[in-house]
Amino acid sequence: MIKQVGGRVGFHRRVKAKTSFQDDDIPIDDMTTNPFFTPQEKGYKGTMDRVPRLRRNPWQKHLASVSALSSFEQRANIKFRMKLKNSFTETLALMNEAYEDERLPRTQVYFWYKRFKDGRKSIADDSRSGRPLTSTTDRNIGQVRDSIVAGIKITIDNISEILGISKKKVRLDKSKGKVMLVVVFDYQGLVYYEFIKEGVTINKQAYKEILLRLPYAIKRKRNQLFKSKQWKLLRDNAPAHRAIIVQDYLAKHSVSVLPHPLYSPDIAPCDFFFFTKLKMTLKGRRFSSSSEVIENATVELNKLRKFDFELAFQQLFSRWKKNVLITKAPI
Repeated sequence: MIKQVGGRVGFHRRVKAKTSFQDDDIPIDDMTTNPFFTPQEKGYKGTMDRVPRLRRNPWQKHLASVSALSSFEQRANIKFRMKLKNSFTETLALMNEAYEDERLPRTQVYFWYKRFKDGRKSIADDSRSGRPLTSTTDRNIGQVRDSIVAGIKITIDNISEILGISKKKVRLDKSKGKVMLVVVFDYQGLVYYEFIKEGVTINKQAYKEILLRLPYAIKRKRNQLFKSKQWKLLRDNAPAHRAIIVQDYLAKHSVSVLPHPLYSPDIAPCDFFFFTKLKMTLKGRRFSSSSEVIENATVELNKLRKFDFELAFQQLFSRWKKNVLITKAPI
């Protein structure tokens, strides 16, 4: 039963759990100040069919006041007292004196005291295995991977239907690895390639350092061209390529550079041939790290044949003749 006491709502000890009441019976102001109402009920302005929760865990408020840091600190002190051969009763008394209202519950103090006495070293909580995986199992991952590698076009709806899982659990994640590749090649094949470290930007200084390493690769792979100095360099018009320190270095070492029309990726072999072909072989595959990207990209680089490079330079000649010699594109 409910009775009105001094303008506030009071509860008799014999209040029944199934008691229901309307908001007309209780002033709104009293509802927001009465400690027996839960936060949801305090902000509720309509009809209330729920019964205020009268009984609470006696340690609920106490546990909320004990922070995680204080909990670890108290565990360390319990361990310290156990090492000093203090009994549980003595340890509990010292904890009461030190932490007062913020002390861990007696059962917790005993729990950790006994565990330290049994030989436990760590004061951290035990790791939990959690709920077993039902969606991201090795079998499901293998089925999706095989479909992607086989070139089958599948949608989220298809995956959800095949695997028998919710659409919310099917999502597309980008590869975690991203690597920049610098490559130099001619009609016979690769001459030089280098994977750039993460965080390094290809500016004029970095590009010049690459040019410093390039002659050694040419000497090792194309010794005749290196001795005759008949090799020429074709690259696009990126700012790093046109920097003054780069131009001075090339002029100093008599390196011939073929002109390249502005905004013309269609006559850049790296764009229309090399990286397009490399990306196609890696398409649909997901990598968890940069090292995995480098490993797989290196495998695909070694698969390129001499015929592929010869075909690329034949296309370059026809594209150059069509776009530059006929249309007279500005260089």
